[in-house]
Amino acid sequence: VVIGVMNGKGGVGKTTLSIVIAGQVAIQKRRAVILDCDDRQNAMRWWQMCAKSGRRPEHLDVRSAADPRETGRALAKADAEAEFVICDLEGR
Repeated sequence: VVIGVMNGKGGVGKTTLSIVIAGQVAIQKRRAVILDCDDRQNAMRWWQMCAKSGRRPEHLDVRSAADPRETGRALAKADAEAEFVICDLEGR
C-alpha cells in the first residue's frame, strides 16, 4: 500500500501525519517505510532524533527521497520491502 501525504501549502502537518500513520502501522507489527520527499527532510530529522535517543520504533524505517531523479527508484524499493509506504511530499 502506498499512501501519499500531500498539500499545496507548507506547514499544514504533512510530516506529522506521515509519522502518525507509519507509527500506527508499526504498532501493529507491520512493516512501514516513510519516504521523505521534501527538501526540508523533517521526517529524516525526526528519525535521527529517534536514533540519538535510542527510541527508533520497530518495524519502521525512514528514507530520504528528496532527489526527484531518484524518487521513483526509492519508491519501488520501499514498496518491495514494506507493507506500507508513506510518502511525505513537499508543499509549495
